[in-house]
Amino acid sequence: MDKRQISRGCEEENVKRVLIIAYYFPPLGMGGVQRTLKFVRYLPENGWDPIVLTTGNILYHAYDESLVREIEDVRVIRFEGGDPLHLMQIIKQKTGIMENKRLNLLRDRVNRWAAKWIFVPDSKIIWTRRVRQTALNLCERFDPHLIFSTSPPHSSHLLGLFLKKETRIPWMADFRDNWLAEKYEKAPTALHQAVRLSMLKRVMDQADSVVTVSAPIARSLENFQAGSKPEVAIIPNGFNPADFQNLRNESPECFTITYSGTLYANRKPDVFFHAVSLSLKQCPILRKYLRIQLLGKIMDMDIERKIQRAGLENQISVMGYRPYRETMAYLKNSHLLLLMISPESSEGIVTGKLFEYLASGIRILAAVPEGEAAEILRKTKRGFVVHPMDTQAQADVICRCFQSWRAHRLKPIANPMSGLENFNRRTQTAQLAGLMNRVVQ
Repeated sequence: MDKRQISRGCEEENVKRVLIIAYYFPPLGMGGVQRTLKFVRYLPENGWDPIVLTTGNILYHAYDESLVREIEDVRVIRFEGGDPLHLMQIIKQKTGIMENKRLNLLRDRVNRWAAKWIFVPDSKIIWTRRVRQTALNLCERFDPHLIFSTSPPHSSHLLGLFLKKETRIPWMADFRDNWLAEKYEKAPTALHQAVRLSMLKRVMDQADSVVTVSAPIARSLENFQAGSKPEVAIIPNGFNPADFQNLRNESPECFTITYSGTLYANRKPDVFFHAVSLSLKQCPILRKYLRIQLLGKIMDMDIERKIQRAGLENQISVMGYRPYRETMAYLKNSHLLLLMISPESSEGIVTGKLFEYLASGIRILAAVPEGEAAEILRKTKRGFVVHPMDTQAQADVICRCFQSWRAHRLKPIANPMSGLENFNRRTQTAQLAGLMNRVVQ
C-alpha cells in the first residue's frame, strides 16, 4: 500500500522544482544518507525546491531521527511496500525474531546472497517498480523541472530512466559509488554481468547529466557514455561545518583511537587488530592507556569474536551506531582516527567519513590502498597513509602517535577546515545547483 507523508515546501513560482529519488534518506541513518540530505538542505538557498521520494518503514541497520530536523520544511513522500526490507520489518514487529544477534547476521548474509543472485541490479528493484505510479503522480502534481536520482541503490537510476521516458523531464543521475566495483556488487555470473552492463549503458546513454564523487569513478562511467554526452561531473563527498559547532568537549585520559562508520569484513579489521597487538609489544606501557572505539554498524561478521581472538577485549569498545552529531563529538574528542578501505577496492572508492575526519582536525591513520583517498590525505597532510595489509607500518604509527600524546605534542590541527573549502557541503550544493540550471536551460 502507498503511504505518504508530505511536509511543507516553498511555493514561490520563480523557484525551480526537482524530484529527488533517494531510497536511503532520513530518518534512515548511516553515512549513505548524508550527501543527499545536505543537497536537499541547501538547494533552496540556490533557487531549487526539492521534493523527495523515498522508502517508508523498513528493517534497517540504523535510524537517526535527529537528521529529520534538518529538513522539516521539505516535501518528503514515503512509499512503503514491494521491498524485502519492508517485509522483514513487518516480521520483526509481529514476531520480534530479528532482535537476535545471530539471526541478524544470518539475515544480512541472506540479503547479500539474494541481492547478488536474484535481484538485478539490486534488491531495491521491486520498490523502484512498484513506486512508478506514485512517481508519475508526483510529476503530474508538482511539474518538476528536473528529476534527480541517486545511488546506491543503482535501481534508483532505472526509475529515473523510466520517468524521463514517460514524462520527457530532464534527468540527472548521481553515483555515490561505482556501479561496477562495489564491495558486494561483483556479478556472480557472466549473464548477471551482461545484464548489469546493459542497464548501466542505458542509464549513461539517456541521462541528461551524470554526477559522481571521484575522478576514477567518473572515468569508469564515461566508458559507457555515447560520444556526444558531456563529461561526468565530479562533486566529491564532503562535510558540513555546522555539524561541528557546539559539540561536547572532553579531554580523555586514555589515548583514544576512533573508527566511525559501517565496518565490513573486507576492510580487514583483523589486520588492524594484529597491528594493535604489535604496537602493545613495541610499547608495553601503551596497554595501560590505549582505548579504541568502533562506532557504527558491523556488517557480515562477529566482531566480538575477532576482538577476543586478538586478546584486545580490554582495549576495544564496540559502541554501535550513534546519532550523527554525537559521532562528530566522538571524532573531535579522539587522538587518532582510523580509516580503513579494502585492499581490493577500486581506486575511486573514497568513503564519506574521510571528509568528516579531515574537518575534525584529528590526525588520521589511513590503512588504504593507493587511490583517491590516499591522494587526498597526502595533499592535505592530515594523516599517515599505510597499506591496508602492512601491520608493522600501522603499529609504528600507533606507537609514534602515542609517544607524541604522552609528551603533549599530539595536538589537533588549528583551523582544520582551512584549505577544505571544496569539500564544504554548502559550496558543493551550489555547484550542483549550477549543473542543474544548465541541464534545464
